[in-house]
Amino acid sequence: MLASPLQKIHQMPQTTLKVMRETGIIERLMENYGFIACCERDATVFFHKSQFMGPEALKVGMEVEFEVGTDKKNGKLIARRLIMLPKGSVSFEIVTPDKLFGHVIQESAPSLSPTKSIQKRIPNSPYSPKNGQIVVNQSGECFFIPYDSSDIVNNQGLKKGDKVSFYIAVDKRTHTTMARRLIVVEPVLPPFLRGVISSLRSTYGFIDREDVVEEVYFHFSEFQSNINAASLLAPVEFVPIMSGGKLQATQVKLLPPESVIIKEISKELYKGTVTMLPVPNGKQKHVTTRNGEIISDNLAGMRLDFSQNDMVNKYTLKEGDLVGFHVMSDKRNQNKWATRVTLEEMIDSETKSREAGIVVTVKDGYAFIRCAERKARIFFHFSEIIDADQTVHVNSEVEFSTAEEPVTARLLAVRVKKLPEGTIALETSDITFEGEIVKEFRPMPREQLTPSLGLAQKASATDGFGNIQYWTPEGELERILYFENDNTPMIGDTVIFHVTQTKGGSACHAVDIVVAKRCEDVEYRGFISCLKDGYGFIERDDHTMETFFQFSALKDAKVSDIDIGTEVKYNQAVKNSKISAISVQLIPSGTIIREEVHNHVFEGIVTAQWKGAEQSSQGKIVPDESNLTSNPYLPTNLPFSSSSLRTPKLNPEVHQKVTFQIGIHPVTRQVRAVNVTVPQDQIKRYRGVVELVKENMRGMYGFINIIGEESNFYFQMSSVIHGAPLLAGDEVECELILNEKTRKLVAVDIIKLHNMSRPGRTPNGTDIHKLNRSFDMELIRQPTTPCNPGFTLNRSHASVFPTKLNAEANEFIPDLISQMKIVSSESPMDATSTPIPLNFDTIAKLNSSFLNSETGALTISNEW
Repeated sequence: MLASPLQKIHQMPQTTLKVMRETGIIERLMENYGFIACCERDATVFFHKSQFMGPEALKVGMEVEFEVGTDKKNGKLIARRLIMLPKGSVSFEIVTPDKLFGHVIQESAPSLSPTKSIQKRIPNSPYSPKNGQIVVNQSGECFFIPYDSSDIVNNQGLKKGDKVSFYIAVDKRTHTTMARRLIVVEPVLPPFLRGVISSLRSTYGFIDREDVVEEVYFHFSEFQSNINAASLLAPVEFVPIMSGGKLQATQVKLLPPESVIIKEISKELYKGTVTMLPVPNGKQKHVTTRNGEIISDNLAGMRLDFSQNDMVNKYTLKEGDLVGFHVMSDKRNQNKWATRVTLEEMIDSETKSREAGIVVTVKDGYAFIRCAERKARIFFHFSEIIDADQTVHVNSEVEFSTAEEPVTARLLAVRVKKLPEGTIALETSDITFEGEIVKEFRPMPREQLTPSLGLAQKASATDGFGNIQYWTPEGELERILYFENDNTPMIGDTVIFHVTQTKGGSACHAVDIVVAKRCEDVEYRGFISCLKDGYGFIERDDHTMETFFQFSALKDAKVSDIDIGTEVKYNQAVKNSKISAISVQLIPSGTIIREEVHNHVFEGIVTAQWKGAEQSSQGKIVPDESNLTSNPYLPTNLPFSSSSLRTPKLNPEVHQKVTFQIGIHPVTRQVRAVNVTVPQDQIKRYRGVVELVKENMRGMYGFINIIGEESNFYFQMSSVIHGAPLLAGDEVECELILNEKTRKLVAVDIIKLHNMSRPGRTPNGTDIHKLNRSFDMELIRQPTTPCNPGFTLNRSHASVFPTKLNAEANEFIPDLISQMKIVSSESPMDATSTPIPLNFDTIAKLNSSFLNSETGALTISNEW
């Protein structure tokens, strides 16, 4: 079919061919003339350089368009009026749009011609010895199609038996066919393959093939030996199969050690300079991308690639670092790269900007450093420790560099190096502080964190140090570390101590600790801040923390005698390593001195949220700049607690705008924010329908389906304003706040809007509450217009109207009221009956007086 248009071209009269313009490629060039290989005919045409119409210099391989004429002297074809064409405009072939599939029956040999690029565009005979062959079976008939090695996509080596996809190309000159754009679909598989295990996961792994650079997946169920005996780089033999278009290994067997070696590592350690950094690997960690580069100092300046997997530790490298490395060679493709890369010497410009500090917190895989030169705490990950054999613990002295995290732009400590003890000079302040133990000291266990193995100790993160909460001279509530002490203070004890400082003035830890009062001997005062089922919390009078208490701890009082804000006195005891209030007694109201509240109302932004019960963490508010400008005495960072909130349930979140007043204690002169309120324009209220109501030991609760939201939101019945009981299907309005414990949004300040009739389910089984509650009314008389005189409809059954008008109905109901009437159910409408006009007052009376609670219908009588 493809050849028929070409046959017509060759059947044209010679006179027509003389004036036709053809295309071709310049095949040879002499001093004043050359030859063009024609695309439309199997011929080579002579041309003179004077016939070229263009400023460019003629080159071999240039694509041109020309007219074909006849030389008057010898009658041969010549080319005239040559014009250069853009590259890719000329083609000797017509490629079919349909993709075909076949099998390789003869492999092709690579072309050794020095003019391979020209040879591909001007192909020789398809039956040349370098061509391979593909067999295609269609309707029981076999077709043999030649192919060239240069037409294999991605230079994949084809083997006899491989299944390939390809396109048919028809030569416009000779009408011969060739297979083009060959892609291997299913390679022929040998009976066995060998390789080494390159990766092991929880239930599967990957094998690096011995013959080609490729990783093959295998499942542990295919491992015929004990899987516990498998290890990285272990030699194996397996049977390959194709599954889902990918190669998989089955019947995996272990081979003797060192029977398969595909990579060799040099014994000699080389040194070089990092000139390019590797990019971190993605989720598929078994896939390695080497885009880092090292210039070797003792390998004649050889440039070697490396990746993060080639580093001994995953700490940060920088361009210009001097590193040590070994050379890895791949026997399959002779590639070489740097491996076992270690940092030998940092770049000169960085050594001057290195900082020092003391480790103050150790967690699972990471820690925090208190800087010696400035008042700051900085995070670092254990992978940034340069020496993998070193371990860090609380009070370790370290040296580090800083770098910005790409996402948050916060400063991180990188390239951390442990310093000898005593390197950082510490000074002890002369000021004596008083504080309270909030975390007890626990000895550091023998099993410590080992960064080189990435193992985390089972002990608590507080092991090795304790915490003291105290007030600074500036009036800030702070916490400071302390270590092993002869007095062994316990949680809740009041202590006096001194503070060690670095030369930068940064407090490090508490020393010279003396117990002033034991926890049981101190009497505290405070306010009831929260009441639950059987327990509650007391906010201390200095507003620094909340203490848990059980109702059984009440002394000479009943549960009915206490409420939010009730003043009490109490002692503290330690139970299960936590502080709880005991001997809770009521004291007369006004015994605790309250703050003097200034009348002026300020605006600000919450920078730290009050963490609520069970956590002693104050909230923080930063006043607006306008308030600070007009009131210079106003502190730039104001604390607030549960008692500061005008509505305790509405705990403002971080970055939320609030209004507040200033409270100053008349004795201690401590300043804090009181009457903290979230402005109404900052509170977003949502409408929804109660989806479910349940009851448990703690009381009633349920879930609300918010309009426009996919998920349901939890609520407690105590959050309903005025205590109105809610049932499934009721329409409500509420606010959504973040629960600090569950980190989920919950509904609060719920207002019940309307009752919903609950007929269960509609006849077709659809949940009635999931139906579209649009405003639906029945039109019984068309409006009277010049084109429509209207009509009268007799009805004998009750008119039914919805019990709730939604926002969409409120938009068009005013236009509809004047045109609609309510029809009596006891007598049909006639000329003498007086229809009742429908308006908003009428609808309100109907909903309250004539609603059938079972069916949701409104039955209207003549008496009404």
